[in-house]
This record gives sequence, structure tokens and C-alpha cells, in this order.
Amino acid sequence: MSGPRGSNGMGELPRWDDLEAAVPQVAATMRRYLAQIGCVLRPGSVGGADLALRCFAAFLARAAPEVTSIAQVTRRHIEGYKPWLAAGPGRTSRG
Repeated sequence: MSGPRGSNGMGELPRWDDLEAAVPQVAATMRRYLAQIGCVLRPGSVGGADLALRCFAAFLARAAPEVTSIAQVTRRHIEGYKPWLAAGPGRTSRG
């Protein structure tokens, strides 16, 4: 699921097709949610949600392969996601 590096130094996010292969139920739930909010939110807001959900799904696929549905996501997963996201490639600490 790792793609070429983006122009900003960050790795590219996996596509939904890739995520559906890795975590099918998680990806399906997230895509249904995006379709629902697409009816009421502006395209830019939906695009931002899409990026955030793909990033979280990628984290689950890599760091928590035991999670096969959104119902299985716990606080432990959310807490693990925060440092994973902050330590992503291309991030620098400020201090």
C-alpha cells in the first residue's frame, strides 16, 4: 500500500480500491459515510473528509490489522493513530 512520494515529501495515501482490498468493511463504511455527507456538504469539505478517512483507514490496515470493521475501533486505536499521524514521513518537530 505504499505509493510514490508526494511533492511535499509525504507518502501518497492509498486509493480506496487499495483500502478495500486490505480492510473491506472499514473502507465500505467510510465510503458510505462520504456519500451521505456529499449530499449536504460542499465538495471541499467532502474532499477533506475523504483524505482524513483514507489516512485513518491506512493506519488501521498497517497498525491494527485485527480491526475489520469500524465497530471494532476503540480508544486505543484512536490514541495510537495520533502519534502515528504526527510521526508521518515529512513531518518535522518544532522546538
